[in-house]
Amino acid sequence: MPTNSDPFRQRVDIVHVASFHFPDPGASHGAYLDNETVVDTLFKIIYHLADAYQLLSLTPGAPPDYSGLYLGAGSPREPMSWVYKMVALTVPWLFLAAVIARRQSR
Repeated sequence: MPTNSDPFRQRVDIVHVASFHFPDPGASHGAYLDNETVVDTLFKIIYHLADAYQLLSLTPGAPPDYSGLYLGAGSPREPMSWVYKMVALTVPWLFLAAVIARRQSR
């Protein structure tokens, strides 16, 4: 039984880490451990209990401020990522247009 059986109340803190200039999903799974900021943050969380729920200061009569522990968005996205997305969206349509043009020229 999970700690919180209501799935809508569970929140995952997704932190973006830009390890590569070009998207590489396979290599990205392990590359975050080469990132000094990630290793430093994990060390602080594991060994110094940074951002731990146990260290929340509780105000009587008020709910705990869990949102204060979230790490946030992380590092900014690669500035060229929009170019890669546009190329990925354009290439299939260009391929389709080439196939249609070739069939019409026959």
